[in-house]
Amino acid sequence: MQTLPKPGKGLPSPGSPNNEANTSPLLPRRISLPARRPTFAPQIQHYKPYLFSQNPNQGPSIESANPAVPSAKRCELALDDSLYLPKDNDDNFYGRFITLGYHLTSGPTNNPLRSRSERNKTFELWKRVKPNGWKFIVDQDSGLRATTVLHASARERLRTMSLNAPERERSSSIRVTTLDRPDKLVQYTLVPSLDHDLFQFGRDEYNNDFHIPGHVMEGHAWYFQTPFDAHINRDPVSRLAFRVQCSRTNPKEITIAAAGFDHANELFLGPYALRWGTGEEGGQPGGIDGGITVGLYLWKPRAGVVADDSPAGDWYEISALGEVYHLRNGNKRGAKAVGVDNLLTDGCIVVNANSVLLFTTIPPSKDSDYLTPEVLSTRLEAITDTLCPITYDPLPMRNAMMSTAGAPLPFRTDIPLPSSPTKEDGPTPVDRAGVFPACGHVFHLPPPHIRLTSCPKCRVIGKMVPLVLQTAPTFLAKDAEFTHVLPCGHAVSEALGKRMAAVALPTNELLLGETEARIWGISLSRRKRRCWFCGTGFYATDVKKLYFEQG
Repeated sequence: MQTLPKPGKGLPSPGSPNNEANTSPLLPRRISLPARRPTFAPQIQHYKPYLFSQNPNQGPSIESANPAVPSAKRCELALDDSLYLPKDNDDNFYGRFITLGYHLTSGPTNNPLRSRSERNKTFELWKRVKPNGWKFIVDQDSGLRATTVLHASARERLRTMSLNAPERERSSSIRVTTLDRPDKLVQYTLVPSLDHDLFQFGRDEYNNDFHIPGHVMEGHAWYFQTPFDAHINRDPVSRLAFRVQCSRTNPKEITIAAAGFDHANELFLGPYALRWGTGEEGGQPGGIDGGITVGLYLWKPRAGVVADDSPAGDWYEISALGEVYHLRNGNKRGAKAVGVDNLLTDGCIVVNANSVLLFTTIPPSKDSDYLTPEVLSTRLEAITDTLCPITYDPLPMRNAMMSTAGAPLPFRTDIPLPSSPTKEDGPTPVDRAGVFPACGHVFHLPPPHIRLTSCPKCRVIGKMVPLVLQTAPTFLAKDAEFTHVLPCGHAVSEALGKRMAAVALPTNELLLGETEARIWGISLSRRKRRCWFCGTGFYATDVKKLYFEQG
């Protein structure tokens, strides 16, 4: 048997004297190379998986001096009408926020707003009987906000003193950690203002006048509940998201600022918050300002500017001191916005994480000037000449209404989708109209087991979804006609469709990290618009004209 030679046999070894000239240069070069750098840059401290998974009922914002006494929820106490001047007088009304993206059939059974009767939850701001606003102490020599430098130990002492003092005698302060030392803070002292009313918004029920429970996206909750992430039971809305201060003498002076005061009347931005010196770009020297973790974004319509019959506007970020900046880039703040204030005007949109709020100054007493569920129900019941182009049977347009106003019990249930066939012994699907959002043709919605992949009339590729006719406060004029449709199936007027398409939500790179909110962050990165009724994303070109077959 022939023996095969060993690989490398007969070649000089690297250490032999005959191989000095042929020594491979790769060996010493390989040894001298530094350690291999990681392929991806390390993520910043904010990109941690548990960023939004904390229990909303625990944390520094609701510490209790007496654990035996349960803490009172401020959002429940704020419902007492005796705290406000009479609500039948529009002069006592400041404005209201309308939550965009909610409706009864969105999300799973544990959707926090599923059991509520209103389509879009509203937060109304009324003039208080006793003002609770704050104003900065201004240095008389410089005319700037007075600041004090504190150490962490001094902050703890002042906080303890504030907690031990009666609630009405507590001072208020904004404390921001300095940029160079985490144990050093800059304090802005505030004093009560008899000319302002303060309202706070956020996820924390104990320290906010209005509790923002969460949002839905693409017909589902933004998180995905699995056995592996069962501890994730809330959304990334900030604990103390923002505050609104209204002037009692000037109804047009309604300002917004990021973050809020806790039970100790302290607004604190720690070392992990995005902070910057106010001395930059001509601001107050020696001061520190900052933003909340996920940012507070404000869309302000440009006064007198209209593009394609829809209002034009720009997105900005609001800081804790109420300053206005352009949108942040990653973990760096944007440039300061010149000539832009933090006043809320009619049509402004406020975004914190995945909560989207529309601000309007139209009082509830004027809702009858717009399309209401009762008026819409009456109009739809009178429509009898709309036919299906295939069967030529009348379409029950009233069944397409989401509201429960004047509707029998079948309309209080979820709309059966074609992709969710019902069981034989289950409820009977509601007889209703369907639409192809890709072309706008309206038909009779087929049974769940029949799935059409193209429009029977124009052969455009797509899927049929239930046609939804819905209204909300101030959304539609009283005589508005549903002429266009969104990809989710919601029918809108041409004016409302252009209004929705004109506002693309800002991107939020923080949510793009390895967090449970990553799905929401990816959706925002596509600069999608949002249906103001259900929150489904769409592009401006997705708004299509509706086509009804008239008999």
